[in-house]
Amino acid sequence: MNPIQLPARNYAVATDAHLVDPVRMARSSNLSNTVCLGLDLAWWGGKVQRGASCWDAIVGNEVGSLKPWHCRVDLRDSPTIAADQDPFVANWDADAELLVQEMRKQLSRLSNDGASRFLLAIDAPLATTKVGLSPRRKANEKNEKGGEFRSCDILVGNARAAIGTPWQRVMKVQPGAPLCPRVRCLFERVTAELGFTYWDGLTPFS
Repeated sequence: MNPIQLPARNYAVATDAHLVDPVRMARSSNLSNTVCLGLDLAWWGGKVQRGASCWDAIVGNEVGSLKPWHCRVDLRDSPTIAADQDPFVANWDADAELLVQEMRKQLSRLSNDGASRFLLAIDAPLATTKVGLSPRRKANEKNEKGGEFRSCDILVGNARAAIGTPWQRVMKVQPGAPLCPRVRCLFERVTAELGFTYWDGLTPFS
């Protein structure tokens, strides 16, 4: 599949670490005709037998606009065969095809409406100093280790514990390294097919 034809470079940002200072970004970057997008991902595509968890969400808003929008992507149209027997594959939409299709649709619509650049925040850890780790696995038992916590994961976890309820009920801190295979696949596809590149949140837009 050919990359989508967009007028300018797009950027993908890790949202879990303090990589982006919104004030500094607004002051130092040319954000005209830029749409900010956010992805809320089901890292493993949701649970095998829990339909309510099998959704991704896309939110967006043009810089300076007060008209945000969102859409949801139902992943249940793309099941993974025998996913409950393989701890290394996503349960639904393993290659992120359904999500990429919806993103392509939304990018085309926004481009036709005049957007010339997109800033994409992904609900996943894209930065780590940990290398050489074993493949990420689903951890279904308390004694299974699905991944490794990075320093920022530990800091967030400690803050969550210190604050107590209600954050403990709604916020779950997962190991940030290595990436889940579905997230890795998504990142590879948005760079190869949709024209995004990783941005550290510090370098001015080109």
